[in-house]
Amino acid sequence: MMGMMTGVLLVAGCDRRGGNAPDAITPAPVPVTVAAVRTASWPPAAAYAGTVESRQSVQVSTRTMARIVRVAVTEGQAVQPGDLLVELDDTDARSALSQAEAALASATVARDNAALDLGRYTRLVAERAATPRQLETVQAALAAATARVHEAEASVAQARNQLGYARLTATTTGVVARKWLDAGNLAAPGTPILTLENPALVEGVVPVPEGIGQRLAAGQPAAVELTPGSRALNAVIRVVVATTDPATRTVTVRVAFPELPAGVLPGQFIQVRFPTLAAPVLAMPAAAVIRQGQMTGAFVVSDNRAVLTWLQLGRERDGQVEVLAGLHPGDTVVAPVPPGLTDGLPVTIRKMTP
Repeated sequence: MMGMMTGVLLVAGCDRRGGNAPDAITPAPVPVTVAAVRTASWPPAAAYAGTVESRQSVQVSTRTMARIVRVAVTEGQAVQPGDLLVELDDTDARSALSQAEAALASATVARDNAALDLGRYTRLVAERAATPRQLETVQAALAAATARVHEAEASVAQARNQLGYARLTATTTGVVARKWLDAGNLAAPGTPILTLENPALVEGVVPVPEGIGQRLAAGQPAAVELTPGSRALNAVIRVVVATTDPATRTVTVRVAFPELPAGVLPGQFIQVRFPTLAAPVLAMPAAAVIRQGQMTGAFVVSDNRAVLTWLQLGRERDGQVEVLAGLHPGDTVVAPVPPGLTDGLPVTIRKMTP
């Protein structure tokens, strides 16, 4: 029995050494569409936060100290020139006007009496019943009385002017951007009660690092997003402020809108990108991306085979994705990736996308 088993093993061993293994099956080439990895100029990735501000802003305040009786407008309300904004307590102003008018009336009576005296003394001098010296005295009295009338008239005009300050009206078209004081508060000269802004004259105000500000200049384009991810609005840098904020080390850039879109209001948050800061990027179609867990890659065509290459990717834009590492300009990637394509499979290029 032992001899038979040994014979079997020897025969088997001889078959393994002398036999030919069957040839490996070569899969048929997979037809694919490919695209070239190219260098492209994309808008800069960095977006700077800013605020919409009005270029025409008016602080409404009073010229006299008085208590506020009524604020006739609310925040966000549109106003036209002449519209009532604020009413102040005019008790003191009316009292001053009454006193000035009374003083004017008294001065007018005194002047009229002096004029009558002048006429009487003129006749008396002609009749030699009064001396020229007396006539001169009466003439001087009339001149003084006339001066007091003019002074009283000026006081009345000033009092009426002060009374007019009790009603504050809009001097320009605008929107009430902020209400600083309410009814019952004491208004003082120079202290704002309201802020009016013209929504038709707005611009974006953006602080940027001073190093970035040195690369920007008036007239350069800017792209403004009213909300993150929204379509960018075309704008132009109006001015780059020449001074740096010592606390934040930033400079202020003001951008103007050639065409003001609807819904842009002072105080609105914006994000601004500056195309001048754009740098070249390496890009490929987003359809070429392969994802396996946290890893991303693409099939690179090399020697008519699909070679899976792991990549470091960046931003996506208009169907393209930024390649940060793993590829070089001119490399060819499969896009889109057909089902079942695996690493090393032979491929035949059916079409190359532009």
